[in-house]
Amino acid sequence: MAREIKLLEVLNFRINFLAYFFLIVTLSAQENFQNLKHWEIPSKNPDRIILTFHGDPTSSRAVTWRTSSEIENSVAQISEATVNANIEYKPKTYKASIE
Repeated sequence: MAREIKLLEVLNFRINFLAYFFLIVTLSAQENFQNLKHWEIPSKNPDRIILTFHGDPTSSRAVTWRTSSEIENSVAQISEATVNANIEYKPKTYKASIE
């Protein structure tokens, strides 16, 4: 019985160690921009904007984009295309979720 408990303690330690190790590596990689080009670094301006299907493709779409982690709140404004491409023409505003 004592041997089983010792084995579980060792396994638990190893699992925790690996989890912390990967967490630290992942977090440190998120802010290390040394070797990246300026267009690869997230900024306050959205980039990598992608429109895709979400649910029923005849009536539902999803939009994703990337910004820096400094941005805490984002919205998307969607408007019907007009002759002058006026974004002010009855836009619908949607609060974005951050992942």
